[in-house]
Amino acid sequence: MGKKKLLESRCSPCYINDMMRHLEKTHSDAKLAEIEAIGFGFLRHIPKWPVKQDIMVALARSYNLDRNTLQLDAANISINADLIGRVFGLPSGGDDFPSFNDKNAAHVAVKNQFHRRTQTELRKFIYECSMESEADRMEFRRHFILVVLKMFLCPTTQPAISAWHIPPILDVSNPRRFIWPMKIFNWLKQAIKKYQLKKNKTCEGCMFALLVLYFQRLKHGQLEHCQEPEPWISAWTAEELEKKAINVLDEFQTRPKRERLSFFQIRKRSLGDSDDDYPVSTGMEESDSNDNIPLSSRIALNSSLATSISKNDSSVQKVLPEPQKRNMLDCDHDDDIPVSTKMCSSQNYVQQAKKLKMSENASKHNLLPSLKEEETSITHLKGKEILSGQYSEECQKKREAANQKFHLLEKDIEELSKKLECKKKQFDSIHGQLSSYSSNVEVKKKEYERLQRGIEGQIKELESKEKRFSARMEDIELKERQIDERMMKLYSKEKQFEGQLEEVESIRKKYESKLKKILFKQKQVEAQSKELEAKMMQHEASVKSFKEQKQEVANYTDNQSSTDKGSFRLFSSEPNDRDILDVLQSFSDPAKVTLDIIKDPIDSHCKKVDQAMAIDDSHIFLLEQLMKISPDIASHVREEAMELALHMKANMRLSIDNSLVVLSFLMILSIYKLVSSFDEDEVLKLFEIVAHHKPAIEVFQMIGFADKISDFVENLIKNEQYIEAVRFICAYDLAEKNLAADLFRKHVNKAKLTCESSCKEPKSIKIKAAKQEITSLKTVLQCISENNQECEDLVKEIQDRILEVEKLKRMIVTTSIKKNLQYLL
Repeated sequence: MGKKKLLESRCSPCYINDMMRHLEKTHSDAKLAEIEAIGFGFLRHIPKWPVKQDIMVALARSYNLDRNTLQLDAANISINADLIGRVFGLPSGGDDFPSFNDKNAAHVAVKNQFHRRTQTELRKFIYECSMESEADRMEFRRHFILVVLKMFLCPTTQPAISAWHIPPILDVSNPRRFIWPMKIFNWLKQAIKKYQLKKNKTCEGCMFALLVLYFQRLKHGQLEHCQEPEPWISAWTAEELEKKAINVLDEFQTRPKRERLSFFQIRKRSLGDSDDDYPVSTGMEESDSNDNIPLSSRIALNSSLATSISKNDSSVQKVLPEPQKRNMLDCDHDDDIPVSTKMCSSQNYVQQAKKLKMSENASKHNLLPSLKEEETSITHLKGKEILSGQYSEECQKKREAANQKFHLLEKDIEELSKKLECKKKQFDSIHGQLSSYSSNVEVKKKEYERLQRGIEGQIKELESKEKRFSARMEDIELKERQIDERMMKLYSKEKQFEGQLEEVESIRKKYESKLKKILFKQKQVEAQSKELEAKMMQHEASVKSFKEQKQEVANYTDNQSSTDKGSFRLFSSEPNDRDILDVLQSFSDPAKVTLDIIKDPIDSHCKKVDQAMAIDDSHIFLLEQLMKISPDIASHVREEAMELALHMKANMRLSIDNSLVVLSFLMILSIYKLVSSFDEDEVLKLFEIVAHHKPAIEVFQMIGFADKISDFVENLIKNEQYIEAVRFICAYDLAEKNLAADLFRKHVNKAKLTCESSCKEPKSIKIKAAKQEITSLKTVLQCISENNQECEDLVKEIQDRILEVEKLKRMIVTTSIKKNLQYLL
């Protein structure tokens, strides 16, 4: 007889392990998170361990399909969906998978997309697919679930995806809600059934789950009371599985051949297979002759049979009443009892029949071990006799006596069989009596229909109540909106909580300071010290430069008349407006002095940078005072002013962002009468840059552009410089004065849009945008007040908006503080 090919299992834990390790090595965190989200995180615990085919053979052939029981020498394991779920950490409850509907366009599209696809194509998509959008994540789920079903949970011999794999991926929005353990369990039963009954060469189910349950039973005992954390597969590494498998195989190989026969061949005969289908052989022939049965074995077998039948007789007497004692041992299935009888008052009889059937099965199972033991004893005895080659006369006599007793035992068995047949007929009579109760089913059915009609009436009543409830909910929502409106009015009161926010901020800073390392503190202190030293050096240089320039001004004033000696007061530390105007008027040529100050500034920070003029507020103020004086300009002074103006114009592109430079240029043109030397259109264009400065309005008039005010205001509006346009309109009392309120509102909307556009930016940018909007809104209020505009509604709207933005800013700060506190705590 040739060597039988071992069972080939399509369940591949190595394939799953390689796929999960690849995702981890490539840092596919989004995909791994998605696997956890669909409830397949247990796959990360699947070890890279090739299954042992010898053990798979034993498991596949030891599975009892009628009882869903794994019958092994160690112990019987009742297999169910709950145990499968505990192996993989999957819940045993949930919804059934949706059925494929060929009229559903979405179902047909999914089937056409994946039907006949190979696992290689699916795995390539899993490795390369994007995870940016929701659609990408759904496609990843479908491909991943198909690969896991095809190669591990519900494997098949087909090289491509079949129609049986499609239903689990029809709806992947929430795969956790489906009963995955039941799917795996049913697929496994079908696979083992094909293997046992159709003699398939491969087994398509998740045999790895059976292997883990078998090893778990050997390690922990009864699985129903196992307290090990789920999933159980996480407790079995590749090394532990290999070690346990080697121990099981070694134990099997060290058994006597007759015990190995009982491990496989007894179950084989219960399935009706031939001896050739098994890879294990005992190496000896079984004896069919009864002559070799020892006397003691016959006596034990006779006693066992008699005891079992006596128990059956007594159980019948206990269950049935005296007039109706029947034997129900030969009822093969519960299906022989009509379903209608289970709904009537005769249910007790059915239960009694079931108990008698179980009693009969128990008696049969009690007889089988005795017969097997006797068979083993006979075989063992015969083997010894063959090895010895001698048959003594004494043994021959004992054998003959044993044969005689065995024949007597056979007669007893025949008599007992007749009794069992008689009792079976009695049971059939009882079964007929039970069928008479089927008429009660119709009565129960009518009662059920009456109850159903009552329930339907109650459902209608509930629907009516639901409509009334919806109407009430609408009223509640209306009241909620009213409450929200009132809450908006209470936002102004939140200012009192600013102190609490400051306290929270101090607590946060306290925790932050405790968490920082000492080395970081030292570096910070050193950096601050260096910065302070640099600032001190800069300050000393500034003081030194100030003294030098102060001396230069003093030398310059010495050359002036005696009345010019008081001019040094212009550069005193804190002069007022009147003092500076008096000093400036005290000079014999204030226009020349002002021009020299602008050309050679006193402050060190006003030195020329990259050939551009550095102008600050002090120069603008000085020019404003000079405008009030309106001095006569000498020709040589005008020439120097012309040179300075040309220099400023040539380098103005370097200072275009500094509007003070442009404003000083325009003021010099106005004071020193230089406008005619420049292009008027260019000069007018420069006023758009400095329109937000108050002196620009007076300079605009002094230069002589009053006739061009309308066009200039129109350009300001086009450039969205609404506040500047309003100031010029009010200053020149234009007809567009009535449009001031509209321009203010446009400016408010612009500021609001600018702030809201930063909602998705970081916290610092959002706070900065909020501050800018508040400043812009306050500018509008100031402009309204300065120009005596009557815009009460707009003023109230601006004030409410300022409160709203301040609240938003506080919320941003509060949220940031809470997050920092949560991080620290």
